[in-house]
Amino acid sequence: MVAAQDLDLRPALGGKCGDGRSDVAGSDDGEGGAHGISPWCSAWRALVTIGQKLPSRLDEQLTADAGIINFEYAILQALIAAPETTLRMGQLADAALAPMPRASKAVTRLQKRGLVEKVACTDDGRAINVHLTREGRLTWLRATPPHIELARDRILGDLSEEQLEALAALLEPIGARLDEA
Repeated sequence: MVAAQDLDLRPALGGKCGDGRSDVAGSDDGEGGAHGISPWCSAWRALVTIGQKLPSRLDEQLTADAGIINFEYAILQALIAAPETTLRMGQLADAALAPMPRASKAVTRLQKRGLVEKVACTDDGRAINVHLTREGRLTWLRATPPHIELARDRILGDLSEEQLEALAALLEPIGARLDEA
């Protein structure tokens, strides 16, 4: 068995981050940034940290205010925006950025709570439509103001307009590359 400290991850990581040797200031690559960590490594660590912290924080807020999690909120949001608050299950999965099995399980949970209903698709007998119920709309309406407040005031609130524009400019191409993957 190979010990973690014996693994040289530099080739897999492009010599940028991971083994404690190539990502420090004064290393061969000459790219040491703040705190002696290369800009690539620092950016990657920050992105991963946000990717891990943000969903939990959103879930906490939405659960406390509306009894749903962020993924369920995304489903309700997609249905609110849909014509007649109805989407085919596949369209809903796409809109919620989720694989079909995950979306289907979440829809079943929401249906059990009366927030959505599954209805036969009149155009295609094999397809299922998901329709937002009155209770689902009320849940979305209850969840949205504190959800926006969390994003605006507590997560992004300390950023200037210029920083927000820069953040969007940095994250949009990353999102696009993830769509391609």
